[in-house]
Amino acid sequence: MKLNYLLSRRKDWLLALIFNLVLIQLLVGIIYTSGGRHLLFWCTAFCVFNITFLLCNKLLKNFKFSFELPKFPRLQSNSIAFLMAISILIALVDLIFFVRFPMLRAFSVTSVKELIDLRANVNAGMPTLWIYVAGWNLKAVLPFLIFYSFRKKWHYCFAFLAIFSACYAFLLMQKSFCVVVLMPVIIWALLNKEWKIVLIGFALVGTSVFVITAHHNQVIQHDTTFVSIKTSEEKTSLLSGLINRILVIPGEVVSLWLDVVPEKEPYLLGKGYGWIAAFQNESYQNYDLKLYQYWKPSYAKQGIQGRVNTASFMREYSNFGWLGLFLGCMMISFVLSMIQSLFVNDWKSMLALMGMPIILLSSTNVMTIFFSGGGALTILLYVVYRSHWMKMKGEG
Repeated sequence: MKLNYLLSRRKDWLLALIFNLVLIQLLVGIIYTSGGRHLLFWCTAFCVFNITFLLCNKLLKNFKFSFELPKFPRLQSNSIAFLMAISILIALVDLIFFVRFPMLRAFSVTSVKELIDLRANVNAGMPTLWIYVAGWNLKAVLPFLIFYSFRKKWHYCFAFLAIFSACYAFLLMQKSFCVVVLMPVIIWALLNKEWKIVLIGFALVGTSVFVITAHHNQVIQHDTTFVSIKTSEEKTSLLSGLINRILVIPGEVVSLWLDVVPEKEPYLLGKGYGWIAAFQNESYQNYDLKLYQYWKPSYAKQGIQGRVNTASFMREYSNFGWLGLFLGCMMISFVLSMIQSLFVNDWKSMLALMGMPIILLSSTNVMTIFFSGGGALTILLYVVYRSHWMKMKGEG
């Protein structure tokens, strides 16, 4: 049977299917690095998520958020052009006046410490509001505009936005940005068998990731001061390193957190959330930063600071233990159920626009993804402009 037919028949479980794939990805890394030591933890997360998602689906089955904004064709057409202009302007201002082309600056770096400091301090000194605006633009607005222009068959506009956004993401020196900005249109093209777009999209993403990774490896190989602390991850080939990054490291990080919390570091009891810490009159603690000393102790001893981003529900676990695991998985299932209701029967758009944010739950908290990460803004843009393509032939 055709893949599209199978997916359409199971559209009420599509987002859950993606997150279950994320859980399987984590399982691979957990078993590879710690055997069956944390298998009970994984099984609990799997069961709690799926049972809660099933219950949420039952509750929301006849409660679909379907609404249309008032239609002002000329205003809406002008607004999308205005949005494109503003989005491009924000990207240019960000590159020229704020981050100042970090990838180009990286080519003059000669040590691992300089490279890590450059990556870590890209946003140093920038106004907090601008950091959020630039992040929303890159993670939500530009991907949506690329997706929108492709669906509207604005070929020249689509080509310009895709190339411009890919270059912008590359110059920011973040491999994940290179993937995020083009993934919605790649997924849409894949579902609709637009193979040329799929190949071009993967070529842009692959080239960007390859160049960034090759440059980083070159710096590592030529930095003699860091020979003694190079890890096996850094010595692998580009291909094996990429496979390791996708299949092993997310689960390995989960294992690390489980080994450290609460054996070496205590449960935070709410201090891992800024607003709860403020309410308790306590200092906010960020285990993403603090646990880096356990992840790469040799680097930490050299004064290098980094982050250990982990699966969404680990933040709740590090604060409230097993109760936190239950709450974290329940929150994810509730959020995904609500998103499914917002997209009503437009399951292809749902997969295209929400597929990547859900995949990122393997290394980012769900609230971070849907607020500072731009997920909520993507949904808002979809709701505002959905009517533009839903009545096109073959859509909906």
